[in-house]
Order: sequence, then structure tokens, then C-alpha cells
Amino acid sequence: MKTIKNIAVLLLTLVVMTSYAQEKKKGRFSFDEIKAELNLTTEQTQKFDVVIAKYTKIREESFAGFRESGAKPNRSVMMKKMQGIQKLQNEEITAFLTSEQLPSYEAFAEKMAHFGKPGYSDKEIQKMTTELALDESQVKMLNAVNKAFEKSFSDAHDLYHGNAELAKEYRTKYDQERKNVLQKVFNEEQYTKYLKIVKELDSKRNMDRK
Repeated sequence: MKTIKNIAVLLLTLVVMTSYAQEKKKGRFSFDEIKAELNLTTEQTQKFDVVIAKYTKIREESFAGFRESGAKPNRSVMMKKMQGIQKLQNEEITAFLTSEQLPSYEAFAEKMAHFGKPGYSDKEIQKMTTELALDESQVKMLNAVNKAFEKSFSDAHDLYHGNAELAKEYRTKYDQERKNVLQKVFNEEQYTKYLKIVKELDSKRNMDRK
């Protein structure tokens, strides 16, 4: 049983690492391109390379530790850990960027934040909170519903893995359930604005994938 569990963890790790590598190959996560776009100074380039090397090693060690722990495979947990590492990496990089360079890197970091994350990002949650003028209880519900969506979609991963059309069907199904709940949480005006924001976000994500 332990051997089967270890194999499952290894397969999950390979899926995450392979997906990450494929995204880099497509140019979406190209550090060389973002470095060129930022027009880094020699000193900034050196700092950038050190930070990337540091967190690449941390990611690899995290995956190795997860495999060796024999813990039950959980794609959602693994992705959450990777996103936490990415956040720390971003904080170290933005610390030495100028105000003119920040917008370009933040746009790049936003794409990275969506890797493997089916739900709304923290930045998107904040946008909804501000533009919809949500109260404290509504914000809690928005976060809870978003996490429930992420869990449902991630838990179904084995069912749609390798089938893009089926994955889209599951995402649409769980997204509609998320919207149905939020329709009861928001008032009519808030829900109308929410749908508009979501439409804009979906359009932007589709553009980023091209």
C-alpha cells in the first residue's frame, strides 16, 4: 500500500513539474524575457538570478520532501505550497525593482500566480471586494466559495486529466455552482458587477493563453 501511495505522489509531482516546465517552454514564464523587458541593470540582473536560483532549489526540495514523506497525494495542497514559494520569490524580486519596472513584473507575476490555480487569485478577490463594496461577511463568503470551487475542481483532476474538453466541462459546472451561491450572497447590483468583472478576467486569461 505504501508503495502504491509513493508511486501516486511521484506521478502527481511529475504532473506538476511537467506542467510548469511546459509553461516555461511556451514563453509564459520566461525569466529571460521578463529580464529583458525590465531592462535590468547589471546589479539587478545578478540579484534576479540569485533569487531565481534560490527559489528553484526550494521548489525542488519541496517536491522531494513531499515524495519522501509518503503523504497522500493532494494536487491542491501541492499547488498552494508552490504559490506560497512564488509569493516569497516575488517579494524578494520587487524589493530591488524601480517604480517604473514594477508594473511589468507584477503583470508577469500575475500570470505565474494563475499557474495551476483554477480559482480567483488574491488580487482578483481584492478587486471584487473593492469594486463591489463587499462587507466583511460577504468577503468571507467569497473566499469560502472560491476555495470550495478550487477543491472541487482539484478533487476531480483524475477524472479529467489529459482531456481538455472534459476539464472545461468540469470547470464550467463548478463555476456555475460558485456563481449560484454568490448570487445569494451579493445583492442584485453587486452580482451584476461581479459578472462583469468575471467576464473581463476570463477574457484576459484567454488572451494570456494565446
